[in-house]
Amino acid sequence: MVFHLIIAGRDTTAGLLSFMAYELARNPEVQEKLHQEIMQKLPPQSSLDWKSLSATDMPYLNGVIYETLRLWPPVPLDPKMAFEDDVVPGGFTIPKWSTIAYVPYAMGRDATRYPEPLAFRPERWIPFTPPAHHEFPVFQAGPRICLGMDMALFEAKTITVELLRFLRFEMVEGFCAVWFGSAPDGEIGFDLFKAKRVEIPGRETNGVSFREEWVHQLPKGVRFFQTLPRDKESPIIPLALDPGPINGWDTVAANAYYLDVVLLSMLFGKIGRELSPPDELGLCTSVEVSAPKFAFSSKDLPSFIKEVDLDKDAHQRDPERARAGGPVPIKDGCVLDHLGLGPTSSKCWEALRKVRTILGWSKQVGSEGVYSSKGNPGYFKGILTLPGFDYKSLRVEEMKMMASVAPGCTFNCVNDSKVVAKYRLQVPERIYNLPNISCKNSLCVSNPVNRQREIVAYLERVPYYVSSVLPNCTESEYLYVCKWCRWPHVYENIWDDLRRPGESTR
Repeated sequence: MVFHLIIAGRDTTAGLLSFMAYELARNPEVQEKLHQEIMQKLPPQSSLDWKSLSATDMPYLNGVIYETLRLWPPVPLDPKMAFEDDVVPGGFTIPKWSTIAYVPYAMGRDATRYPEPLAFRPERWIPFTPPAHHEFPVFQAGPRICLGMDMALFEAKTITVELLRFLRFEMVEGFCAVWFGSAPDGEIGFDLFKAKRVEIPGRETNGVSFREEWVHQLPKGVRFFQTLPRDKESPIIPLALDPGPINGWDTVAANAYYLDVVLLSMLFGKIGRELSPPDELGLCTSVEVSAPKFAFSSKDLPSFIKEVDLDKDAHQRDPERARAGGPVPIKDGCVLDHLGLGPTSSKCWEALRKVRTILGWSKQVGSEGVYSSKGNPGYFKGILTLPGFDYKSLRVEEMKMMASVAPGCTFNCVNDSKVVAKYRLQVPERIYNLPNISCKNSLCVSNPVNRQREIVAYLERVPYYVSSVLPNCTESEYLYVCKWCRWPHVYENIWDDLRRPGESTR
């Protein structure tokens, strides 16, 4: 896995460092500010770690990196091919085998989002607020976001600090300000800094190419760069030009090799032995799997679990309740109370079914039933009794699933026929990774009808607001909105039916 991350991020990170050096050479005042920050906060011999290179501790360094990524994304255009007919959010149909692409290069130069878009201004990112991945897709976004994003940023910052401790970048005399790259209309020359198009030989209606006999027509000092490896079958830049004066791509490759040397040396312990992550960040220093976090193992309960104070009467279960049709008291285990509390019994039965099914308790021995609520006349509630159940083994994840399925229920821990602890589960802020939830927007990428199975439903709690998509919605305390398309839902509507076709509720 480590080798995959290093190899996949070699050329892209090297491209980032190359263009950063270029911008620092073009903007000596920026380079001087960065040098001063480095020498003040991370002088030679000082250790580099995650915290010392963070946006909080090194804001200008972080700004330089992100400003470089904005202007010079390592993958300027990212095409995707549809292997079957698809529909993207917004209702656009993508036919099978068609290609759709997004262009981080153009998005980073959008004047409506970035004033003076061609100016290199690290101050745009100070104070630092991480950009939304879909608005700044340098590392892609969503479930396929780059796994090595944090590693690449840490690498780039580490190497930048090491270089600028001892070196300066200067522009070569006579450097040409015209850059060449592919454009949608077939022109391959354009001045990035003056927004001026330049006609050069090689323009063709069916694509972009370049020939060796045209080299003498190029302006003096021009260089070609290509961040990613070339296609050897049909290269845009012919292989015959490798030894020529326009070869700038080998410089990027050389930077990548240097980057590999540093990373592999760190991987095998030749350098960086003293670079241990700070304890307060809770970073792993080994590959051991962390132990599960149990819900009731400490007093620091998750925010959705609230401990209920027990009075004297609440400690002892009342045997008379069983004679009146209530559940039989148990000696040890747990009792879930107030499941599906409401004016209809069907809601209670559905809550019982959800708890059993989603938490995998269908094989647990116990009893369940729906009863009238003594504290809420005219209301019904579901009660699930699990004798001998080891409630101390419940993990935080399981309790969160229970709170998602049956918010407002109470969880009673019973030992020696006494309730030793009682907790009320509140609605969690996010509901996800459950088998029977979905966004009800048919155009959402997470909706099951669109068959994007790797994208799971993810709903976030927000304060209630009036929406035209919920015309008959009764005002409540909150709504749930889809993380992917922002479609609002009332809590009851996020759930799919767990019943098999033809099966009815009790």
